[in-house]
Amino acid sequence: MRKSSRRAADSARLDVSHEALIRCWPRLRRWLDEDRAGLRLHRQITETAEEWNRTNQDDDLLYRGAKLIHAQEWRERHEVELNPLEREFLSASIALKERLEQREMEQQQRELQAAKKLAAAERRRAEEQTRATRRALLFATAALVVALIAAYAWSVAFAARSEADRQRRDALAQKAEAERQRGEAEKQQAAAETARTSAQQSRNKAVAAKKDADELINFMQYDLSDTLGTVGRLDMMDAINARIRKYHEDHSPEAGHLDALREQTVSLGQQGDILRDEGKLEPALKSYRDSLAIFEELAKRDPGNAGWQRDLSVSYNKVGDVQSAQGDLAGALKSYRDSLAIREKLAKQDPGNAGWQRDLSVSYNKVGKVERAQGDLD
Repeated sequence: MRKSSRRAADSARLDVSHEALIRCWPRLRRWLDEDRAGLRLHRQITETAEEWNRTNQDDDLLYRGAKLIHAQEWRERHEVELNPLEREFLSASIALKERLEQREMEQQQRELQAAKKLAAAERRRAEEQTRATRRALLFATAALVVALIAAYAWSVAFAARSEADRQRRDALAQKAEAERQRGEAEKQQAAAETARTSAQQSRNKAVAAKKDADELINFMQYDLSDTLGTVGRLDMMDAINARIRKYHEDHSPEAGHLDALREQTVSLGQQGDILRDEGKLEPALKSYRDSLAIFEELAKRDPGNAGWQRDLSVSYNKVGDVQSAQGDLAGALKSYRDSLAIREKLAKQDPGNAGWQRDLSVSYNKVGKVERAQGDLD
């Protein structure tokens, strides 16, 4: 090993003078692997911070979720390696996270207060209903007493009249039958209500289970896949993507549920990303085109949805990237220009949107590279 200087800070470091030292020293090899991972993360922080600074510190570029957690953990161990812009970028990401958490907490407090008010109103309504039931019961009891007194007086007055007695017995028998039938009806009504409640509970459980499954799929599709992509685990990303696509196949989106259809389309695009990174360009192109076809349908259904229009432009770019890698420059140029047309429209509709302007510059760059490769320098 030999001693040398590092960056502009004149801090000392050691350089490996021969590869055999790495192979024969496992601990050194592990240190180097960890350092490479740290350097990749630092480079990502640097690039994102510079882009954030170029776009007037756009909040959309700030770190969130697992990416922010990894950056914070690395910062705790490498604070002195960060420049002022990188520290400002990470501090802004942490501040954004705290603001979002505060908003969520405030929203939860508002919902709790609303729930308390609703519970109080329900309690007052139940108390009023109880009082009304008691009054009705009192009136019914009084009416029953009066009826019994009247029946007794009638029976005493007309005891000698057998026909009247027979008619009274018939009336009582009919009343008893009516009571029996009413009791049966009440039992049937109670059974129906129990069945309805059970069915509603089953539906609620099914909805909750579907919601939990969708949340897990979203976590796997975005946060977990991003994390695995950061560490280069294409094999695990491929396995996760296959499970996500299997889930979407087994639980097809309901008619009109366009957001669920979009998530299914995103999984196709991620499959293409994995195949492309593995060097399987032809299968990747097929996945991208399948995803593109669905995004075209979504954008056609709701032309005013800017998010879906951007998804469509990204799909065109991914198809163009694979075509360019395959040497199909004419096809790549057409795909890039289709994407460029969408982004020009979005940027024109909202000139102050830094994200649209950034996307537009990316599209111009892609078109320019292909034209230059074709020899069109005008």
